[in-house]
This record gives sequence, structure tokens and C-alpha cells, in this order.
Amino acid sequence: MFLTRFLTSNEGPLRGPPKASLCPPRGPASGPPLATWDACYNRAVRWASGRFDSLLRRFGLGGRAVPLEPISLPAIAVVRNRVRDPMLDGWERVRSDLIFRDDLQDALDGIEGYSHVIVIFYCHRMPEEERTTGRIRPRGDPSLPEQGVLATRSQRRPNAIGVAVVPLLRRRHNILRVEGLDAIDGTPVLDIKPYLPPYDSVPDAKMPAWVAGA
Repeated sequence: MFLTRFLTSNEGPLRGPPKASLCPPRGPASGPPLATWDACYNRAVRWASGRFDSLLRRFGLGGRAVPLEPISLPAIAVVRNRVRDPMLDGWERVRSDLIFRDDLQDALDGIEGYSHVIVIFYCHRMPEEERTTGRIRPRGDPSLPEQGVLATRSQRRPNAIGVAVVPLLRRRHNILRVEGLDAIDGTPVLDIKPYLPPYDSVPDAKMPAWVAGA
């Protein structure tokens, strides 16, 4: 009862600026249908949780650091090539067309001035049961030391997202042709960015010895 009164009023230490109630009164005479009220109630609970987390962080008491709500992103393009199944090697000469949505054709203007692009894509064929939050053998090679999956380039990561820097061969309208992209036919593309050597190249970067020998 207290939570109901709290969420249907502007009282309490977490209130924001005076405004209409987060949830309308519930009842057959004056309120909306039960399903509508319940949806509003759930939104209000999330709002109160967020405000409570903010209050905890303000006093250095932690709070929920990582949002748990799923993120939904629409694809901006799709990969088209002749590769139907994932493979570990042999991508160097594979040419792919990135076919963008028609409404994004103007958004590509100027991209042809760059020699390389960064492609961010979703590995849609990676089964949920093969993803991991723990340690793996890179490339499935038993001779390599176990690593945390986030310390590798494996697609078995919690969010199966791939990132690749590839040469841009040409642009035709809403289609970009690239080479060496390690994504199979039908892969959804989430974003692209121009590759900028002054920002993206790190000449003195280091890596573990096992990577150099893999």
C-alpha cells in the first residue's frame, strides 16, 4: 500500500519536480483498464529504482553500476557475399557488399574519401549456448593458454558483436564494397565509421606472446 501511495503521488524523498502522478488512480470508476494501470505501475517502479540508485551513488554507497535492461538496435545494412558458414581463416580476399537501408543513402555521403572503414556487426549465427562469460581456449586451440573471453577476439563473447577494419573498394549509391570482412552472408551491420589513422592507429601497442605466435 505504501508503494502504491508513493507512486501515485509526488511525495517522498525521491520525487522530482511537481508534475502529474506517475500512475493514475486505480479503480473501475475513475481509472484506466487494469492492464494499462499495471504497465504504468511497472514504469513507475523502474523510475523509482533509478532515482534510488542515483541517491545511493550521490552518497558514495554504490548503486547498480551496470544497467541490466536489454538494448535493441536496428540493423543499418546487411552483408552480402558467397560465404555461407563461419570459418576461422581465409577472409583476406573475400569481397563483401554492405547493402544499406535506402533511407541511409545520404548518410554515406563522403565515405568514399576514406581508404578503410570500421565495420561493427552482429554475429547472428552464434548460438546462445556457445556464448560464455568465462574462459576459453583462443581459436579452440588446446596449445594456447586459457584466456577470459573478453581478452580475445572470439565470437563466443556475451554479446556476439564483431568489429573489423577493412579496405573500402568502392561505393555505389547505398552499397559499399569491402574486402577482408570476416562476416558471413546475411550478417546484420550495426554501424560503420571511417578509419582515421591519427586516432585509430597505435604504433607502440603491445600484446601477449601467445597472440604473436597464434
